[in-house]
Amino acid sequence: MNEKTYSTLRKILVTIVGAGVAISVIFENLIIAFAIIIFGMAIIVTLKNKIRKKIEDERVYTIAQKASMRTVQIFGSCIATISILLLVFRNQYSDFELIGSILAYTGCGFLLIYGVFYSYYYKELS
Repeated sequence: MNEKTYSTLRKILVTIVGAGVAISVIFENLIIAFAIIIFGMAIIVTLKNKIRKKIEDERVYTIAQKASMRTVQIFGSCIATISILLLVFRNQYSDFELIGSILAYTGCGFLLIYGVFYSYYYKELS
C-alpha cells in the first residue's frame, strides 16, 4: 500500500468513526462511541504498519522533541504563574483558592509525569 491509498483510507475511516460516534451520542450510548473510537484507532495503526515507505524520519522526531520541550516550558510557566496569582487574590474571592490549588497540583502532576518519562527515555536511549 502506498501513502496516497493510506491517506484515502484514513479519511474514509475517520468519516465513518465520526458518524458512528455521532449516532451513538444521539442514542446516548457512550460505550459504543468509545468502542468505535478504539476500533478505528486499531484499524489506522494496522493500515499504517502496511505502508511500504516509512512516513516518519529523524527530522520529524527532532521537531516533535523540540515542540514537546517548548510545550512543557510554556505550560509549566503559565500554570505556575496563574496559580500563584489566584492564590494571592484568594482573600478577595473565595473560589480563587480552590482554583489556584487545583492548577498548582495539576502543574506538579504534569511535571512529575514529564520527569518519569524523561528518566525512562534517558535510560532507554542511553
